[in-house]
Amino acid sequence: MADHTELKHLLRRKEGIEQSVKLLKEQQKDIGDRLQKDKATLSKINQDIDRIKGHGDKLVVSEHAILRYFERVMKFDIEEVKKKILPDEQESQIKVLGSGTFVTDTHRLKVRNGVVITILTDNDSD
Repeated sequence: MADHTELKHLLRRKEGIEQSVKLLKEQQKDIGDRLQKDKATLSKINQDIDRIKGHGDKLVVSEHAILRYFERVMKFDIEEVKKKILPDEQESQIKVLGSGTFVTDTHRLKVRNGVVITILTDNDSD
């Protein structure tokens, strides 16, 4: 009788593991399909990056380098520029109101999530 009970137990375990193997194989196929799709997408993105970067012999100057040039070579006081961009009156207003467009004496500030994202003048549209 013990052999019969052990056999039933082993058959149930075998069936459970076979089901698990079947499920894992299906998941493996799905993962393989997703992997192929993501590899193809990545390849396309890399081609687009290479195309965009392909400026020939033309070098790119980053915005960070431009900022440092203004600061270090042209001797602009970046903190003073920040104060002109974001006067104290608008800073308190933004803290209360949050995101949006805010008007100063000389320009408009576009603010999103506590960050000034751009500056607009009378010649610019929102």
